[in-house]
Amino acid sequence: MFSLLATGRVAASESRFTYFGAQNWTYFNDLNYVPTFEPNVTESGVTEEEVDALCGTSAACRFDYILTEDQFFAADTLGQEQSLRAAADGSASGECPQKDFPTNLKRTKRCCSTQVRNLQTAAQTTF
Repeated sequence: MFSLLATGRVAASESRFTYFGAQNWTYFNDLNYVPTFEPNVTESGVTEEEVDALCGTSAACRFDYILTEDQFFAADTLGQEQSLRAAADGSASGECPQKDFPTNLKRTKRCCSTQVRNLQTAAQTTF
């Protein structure tokens, strides 16, 4: 499945990245790397009860907690998800979801409607 990704690889001489220390092009060009799509709680240092207690049904929080074993990182993910949901829910009433609007920009209906559309799209693809 991941062999298709090889067509997008660049040679070390074509890389636009700057590397420091032992982290060079070769370090990041691991052809055997397979990403984790569904971390397994039984292979993690956290229990199912801990994940349930912190994350409930939040798939993003559960993924982060099981994979990183870091409750603070997972809790931040959960908080971001809840903020996005609240903003998307508030947008249904026509309110502009961004309360701290930059002072150097004029708040307009169009700007708010664009923000609302972006939040709604993000909410649909995230949850």
